[in-house]
Amino acid sequence: MEEYLHYMKTLRSHMNGFYFSLSLSSFLKKMRRKKTGISLLRTDVEDQAAKISVEEQMQITTIHTLENDLDSAKRETNRLMEETEEMVKSIQDMCSKILEKHKKVASLESDSLNLSQVHYSLLFCMYLVIG
Repeated sequence: MEEYLHYMKTLRSHMNGFYFSLSLSSFLKKMRRKKTGISLLRTDVEDQAAKISVEEQMQITTIHTLENDLDSAKRETNRLMEETEEMVKSIQDMCSKILEKHKKVASLESDSLNLSQVHYSLLFCMYLVIG
């Protein structure tokens, strides 16, 4: 009987060790799978981070390009505004000169009319005297 009990104890300890080694083995396999999964997940995360980094860099480059384009457009706008102001000044000067010429022409026409009247008056006087 004692021998039977000893045999059962030995068998149980071996079985416990076997189950322990089985559960440890399956646990290690599961961990390896998880590690592989984590490694794959880490690779996926690294790939995604690299894609995001590339996209971010492209967006930064696009932003810098747009900022440069905007600065260029502002400079061009300022240049065109200055040209426009110069053209407006030139037009104002021309209009002022034209106005002065019109005044001079009007003055000359008035003088011409006065001279014509004087001329006709002199002719009339001469006609009266001679006539």
